[in-house]
Amino acid sequence: MKIASFIIIVSVLFTFNLSAEIEIDGETYKVMDPHLHTGEYGAMPLKAKVNFTETIQMGVPYLPGILSKFVDPYAENIGIRGNMELAGVEKGIILAVYAQKTTGYANNRYLEDLLVDERNKGSDGKQALWGMVGVNFDDYENEVLSADRMEAIGSYFEQRPDLFVGIKLAHAHQGVAFNDPLYQNVFDVAAQYSVPVLMHSGFSPFPGSMTTPEYYNPKYLEDVIKAHDGLDDDGNPNDEKVVNMVFAHSGTGDKRAVNDTLVLAQTYPNVYIDLSALQSAFRIDENGDEVPEGQEDTVEGYSAEYGQILYVLTKVKEMGIVDKTLFATDGPQYCGKIGMYLETVVKVIKEVGFTKDEITAILSGNAEKVYLSNYEAQPDYSCNTNACMTNADCGCDANWCVVDDDNVTSAGLTKLTCVKRDCVAGDDTSCPQGEKCSEIPAFVLLMMPELPETVCVVK
Repeated sequence: MKIASFIIIVSVLFTFNLSAEIEIDGETYKVMDPHLHTGEYGAMPLKAKVNFTETIQMGVPYLPGILSKFVDPYAENIGIRGNMELAGVEKGIILAVYAQKTTGYANNRYLEDLLVDERNKGSDGKQALWGMVGVNFDDYENEVLSADRMEAIGSYFEQRPDLFVGIKLAHAHQGVAFNDPLYQNVFDVAAQYSVPVLMHSGFSPFPGSMTTPEYYNPKYLEDVIKAHDGLDDDGNPNDEKVVNMVFAHSGTGDKRAVNDTLVLAQTYPNVYIDLSALQSAFRIDENGDEVPEGQEDTVEGYSAEYGQILYVLTKVKEMGIVDKTLFATDGPQYCGKIGMYLETVVKVIKEVGFTKDEITAILSGNAEKVYLSNYEAQPDYSCNTNACMTNADCGCDANWCVVDDDNVTSAGLTKLTCVKRDCVAGDDTSCPQGEKCSEIPAFVLLMMPELPETVCVVK
């Protein structure tokens, strides 16, 4: 088995397309993976390390070094970005998670360090990875501590909306029931900042995970869903409290949870599903009975080749919820996982018979709508890319030279670059045609007080 795993790793390195798109029946499609895990091997509890070792079946002596590389966004070839490129995935979202007792953790500061890394770029030079903050629910009954954590969560959306685009929760792994009111203030923060919440759903075999339905079946969150669906009691639009909720894995493992999750997506405008972690078998059937090992094919809808993917995507088509469905992998897990899972999903997409527009929506369009519609990119304050040492070196109108400053790149500027002079806030006529007057963010001014408060930027 170890040799076979090694062959798989080597083979995927040389079989996937290195372009940031994929081809299906002669048509090209962009792909976004909004469910990618990062972290460090040392942040996993022992039982999680054992589970990964037994499940992935790699060379045990090398697992710590290998696994840490897989979940490193920038490890050459085998890291998250390398796996995305091999699979033809253009954009991704990496997650902070606080599941200290089950799967392990990746805290928000660790995630921020990864996102601000200068290597966070795709082949086109644009940002390739965004992040979702996690919530530590330990000792959450302490009201002061809970409030402090919610304030901290909000600060990420206030200060770095260019990096953080949502909140990630994993109720079953964090030991929190969907219907426990103690934890619902998370959705108030999500509503305040208009960010979505991604939640684990489905039966999890991971050691230490809660295995009763109120921890993994989204139907137990229906009251919260309804309270944040963007409609008032009379059915009229009410955008003040709307929160989009994405249920990862579509309720995987328990057929009752899968069906309930699909119905919620069909019923509520703010409910979405992602297609990750669906290649395994149903462990619990539609009657709530455990499926004996070796009898997985007795559950209607299960496919030995596709697991639960065929069942879910067939239902998606039949129920008319294509616009609620997001491709995702729950990767990287191991080298080649992103590409191989994408390949399997594409096979099912073709078998079910989705149209070109529907495929576009599933593979990238819906994810961009849910996660990146409120994304605020840092504006480009450079009027050109000419290197300079003094203002006289610059070649565009009304500009000056930003010189050697280590903080420049973190502010979205290029060192030794010509930059526009200040303009009149709110008056685009004070800028050249085709440009607008933009205020420089406060955190940039703190790092570079010599900058003006406003500059002209291309519209």
